[in-house]
Amino acid sequence: MLFNSEIFILLFLPLSLIVFFLLGKFSPRAAILGIILFSLVFYGWFQPKNLWIVLFSLLANYAIALEIHLARELHLEKRWFYIGVFCNALILGYFKYTNFIINNLNIFGLEFQLKDIALPLAISFFTFQQISFLADVKREKFSFPSFDQYIAFILFFPQLIAGPILRQKEFFPQLGRAELYRPNLLNLSIGTTIFVFGLFKKTIFADFSAKIANPVFAAAEIGESLHFLKAWMGLLAFSFQIYFDFSGYSDMAVGLARMFNIVFPINFFSPYKAVNIIDFWRRWHISLSNFLKDHIYIPLGGNRKGILRRFGNLFITMLIGGLWHGASWTFVIWGALHGIFLAINHLWRAFRSETVHKFRVPFFLKRLNIFILVSLAWVFFRSATFSGSLNLFKGLFGFNGFVFPNTWMKFLHFTTLFTPKNFVTFMPPEQLMNGFNSRLGFLFFLMIVIWKLPNIYEWLSDYRPSLDAPVEPNFSNGKLLWSPNLTYLVVALMLWFISFLNLREGGEFIYFQF
Repeated sequence: MLFNSEIFILLFLPLSLIVFFLLGKFSPRAAILGIILFSLVFYGWFQPKNLWIVLFSLLANYAIALEIHLARELHLEKRWFYIGVFCNALILGYFKYTNFIINNLNIFGLEFQLKDIALPLAISFFTFQQISFLADVKREKFSFPSFDQYIAFILFFPQLIAGPILRQKEFFPQLGRAELYRPNLLNLSIGTTIFVFGLFKKTIFADFSAKIANPVFAAAEIGESLHFLKAWMGLLAFSFQIYFDFSGYSDMAVGLARMFNIVFPINFFSPYKAVNIIDFWRRWHISLSNFLKDHIYIPLGGNRKGILRRFGNLFITMLIGGLWHGASWTFVIWGALHGIFLAINHLWRAFRSETVHKFRVPFFLKRLNIFILVSLAWVFFRSATFSGSLNLFKGLFGFNGFVFPNTWMKFLHFTTLFTPKNFVTFMPPEQLMNGFNSRLGFLFFLMIVIWKLPNIYEWLSDYRPSLDAPVEPNFSNGKLLWSPNLTYLVVALMLWFISFLNLREGGEFIYFQF
């Protein structure tokens, strides 16, 4: 069941809200059991045969967490924690990486048979969240949750499939509030507004970008020669697609939780507004970045053992982050590139701090530079094969020639004086690319939306839309900030209507495959 489906919006969501608050009148535990039941239905709608894997993982991790909790008095909590991490990694590795390992071993002439293994939906997310919980139990003293509270923590459907990866301190204290189990009109208004904006991003911005990006990447995979402009339009379209796809999902998750009076931490905060790659990873998939830092980078030594060790730790952390996204060498390369980018960024910061003269780069160029670097790295993230990535890069760097609409001739005609014959050509837009002008205009519009407009958390900043959201200056001196009034109700209804008409145009969220 998808957030962007008719059955979810018209049936599942209103029914789950009604049942949750009706049961809340009897007892908090009844309401929690009700939301667990709906979450199991939500997950089972995708893969009912894999429900046993999720339930087994929940039972095993809760038992290990309880052992860690009890072992604190004997100072044996680390032993049980390592057992828990090993078991979680073993399960994740079996389902996600078995065939990847077999394929790579067969390169050396071995003849292992591939296994018929169906990847359980969201296994990466609920595995990481359970490892994070085990770590919290090991190092923190807090009231140990009941089993039903723990199941709700892992399975709560707004964050089950693609995050955010919650910490215990972000969820369990909220279950103890009596007002959680009573309907709150303001929270319903805030949650619905955030959800609708996320739905609009997914169904309009992300899904229409996909229509531009998908044919280009498909052509690259089959070896088609892509000229410069087509390659860049495809790459930019995917950069916008994944941005609005994950931004839309993150908003919808936060909005859905808020309807149930639960406030989620922010997981996506305008990452294309970042001015360096460190800033980018503080804004993109924030909960995953924090998990990688807390459970991989810092245990490896962090920045405590010299600059070379620090860069090595960054590189290893991002390699693991890339492999977490998918069992493919293209994801490993994507993670490695970001590890290199982060190391260079830290090195540059150290160099600047030691020099007398500061190099000042215009703010716009900083953002543009990060956007281009991130977009180029997306080539490996999106491509199915390494050869497809290389083929697209040939187009991006002009090795397959330059083709422009003839309306650009007077601006670019000089290029023909310095290039081989027919390397730069001009033709009418309709021959160059179907709907070229409208597609180019659409991509330019999305760039304006990303760089110039506030995100939903800035727009609703007066109403605490998320836990500890980063502080950004209010736009328009606060004059256009959201408030629960008739004007913004009409805006939300218009966006909902437009989104609803386009529900059948799109499909799953990109991060559902991880």
